[in-house]
Amino acid sequence: MYLFLKSKRLRVHKRSGLQSIKILIVLPKESKKLWRPFSFRTCSRKSEVKVRKYGLTRFTKLYVIAFMASLLVVAAILTDMPLPLLALSLLTIAPYTSILHQKLSNSMRKSRVENELPFFSLLASALSHAGQTLVKVFNVVAETKVFSALRLEALYLRKEELFASRDPITAMNIYAQRHPSRLLSSLILGYTSIIKSGGDATKYLEEKTKDLFSILKDKWNNFVNNVSIVGEAMLALFLITPLMLSMTTLVFASEVNIALYEVIIFGLIPLLSSTTLYFIHITRPYESMEYAPSKKVVILSLSSAITSIVLLILVINQSLLNAIIISSIAMVLPLSISYEREKARILKIEKELPRFLRYLGEHKKLGFPILTSIERSSNEHYNKTFSSVIKTALSRMRVGLSLHQSAIALRVRSKLCKMIFFMLDNLIETGGGSPATFEIVASYLDDYNVQRSKVRRSLYLYSVLGYLSPLMLAICLSLTTSFMVNIGEPLDLDAMEGLLLSTSMSFQEEMNLVMFYSKLMIIVSSIAIGAILGKAVDGTLFSTKHLLICVAVALISLNLLL
Repeated sequence: MYLFLKSKRLRVHKRSGLQSIKILIVLPKESKKLWRPFSFRTCSRKSEVKVRKYGLTRFTKLYVIAFMASLLVVAAILTDMPLPLLALSLLTIAPYTSILHQKLSNSMRKSRVENELPFFSLLASALSHAGQTLVKVFNVVAETKVFSALRLEALYLRKEELFASRDPITAMNIYAQRHPSRLLSSLILGYTSIIKSGGDATKYLEEKTKDLFSILKDKWNNFVNNVSIVGEAMLALFLITPLMLSMTTLVFASEVNIALYEVIIFGLIPLLSSTTLYFIHITRPYESMEYAPSKKVVILSLSSAITSIVLLILVINQSLLNAIIISSIAMVLPLSISYEREKARILKIEKELPRFLRYLGEHKKLGFPILTSIERSSNEHYNKTFSSVIKTALSRMRVGLSLHQSAIALRVRSKLCKMIFFMLDNLIETGGGSPATFEIVASYLDDYNVQRSKVRRSLYLYSVLGYLSPLMLAICLSLTTSFMVNIGEPLDLDAMEGLLLSTSMSFQEEMNLVMFYSKLMIIVSSIAIGAILGKAVDGTLFSTKHLLICVAVALISLNLLL
């Protein structure tokens, strides 16, 4: 846009006495006169200013990509190694790293917020019965670590309110308009609109809470319906592809195929594994378990791996592949035992939460205070783990701790349990809440447990096939090797070397090298399948039970068949 200041003569007004007025004219960019000659120096200087001010422009990115592509062509002509080409090709995405980083950070921020948003809305709905506003709920969340993502959002909102000197409603409006999550934006904008128009904010928050929990249930349904795609892709990528490559390489062994092995083992399989894990991470809904191995478990795991690999290589003189597999088993075993023990405890706690909440809702209908209802609920026949948690939490509340603080002291690693206890603490303090509040959470927990069991049942067949994939690969490689040996017996060794294009090494040495890379690819594929199964079934990479089974099957298969 261009601005022009123009003076215009006016007739003298009787009262004002003005004789001229200055008019500010705003013209579009295209309306500027084009009589100036073209100057390459001026254009290049302007483009440099744009690059310095706004980052890489579109044409600059095209020039960089063209330069990188030319380097790839030159490298393809001068070398036969694919690894330098693969490393060099990664440089072509360098101009887009800032854009990708911004999009990824916004996406991660959005997903974390939307995972916690239904429970935040539930807390706001419950506290609204006690006269608490949404601004007060944000301030409550900002002082705790229960809502890790929304705590940061509450601090951003507080900064918007304090440093910009705005009232809370205006600050929430401006904050919501800039947020990447549409669900949070619609919740805040709808609430501020209701407040300005004098509507029923409590009723609005109750309806919004139901909608958010229904959206979360739909996410679980979609993941359950599409989880078979993950299993099929896993088998296609890590079973069929290594099998075809190994059989082809054994029949047509050459140095090019050895290089292809290196690309697949050290480049393609890790890349596909990380891509699949990220896809599962963004599509799998909220997982309640907050597990991280303790320092003792980590030290035990690492020391077991180091000790086993030293003993196997230096003392027992085992092969490198056997040492890798056994040390992997020794490292994964303590992690798997620790995770499965904690997982069983959390499942027992979350199984009883719906019945506990419905009990509180029934007593809320009868007019009992929440603390009295919790004390009475401790006499119900829950499972041993949940009964112990409730009774211990009540005993700690008598000495001044809250339910949430008691859960932290008891090392309850269920985020759902911590959120519910935090909500109950605020309801005890304010006297808010309604029977519908408890029924909404109980209904969601029932559906959450059902959907989680559906995921395990849907992936059961693919888990079994994943466990058996090292065995199937080893059987096919064993049959192919026997076939090659039977064919190669009547032929002269020099003739076989000529047919297989092996000039620098003997046929037997090259076959041994091919077998080494085939075994290594089986091991890497087994580790990838185990990690993907753990992420898909349990939602975390700390679930190493599947990885342990896959690696153990690979160890047995390689030693018995190859």
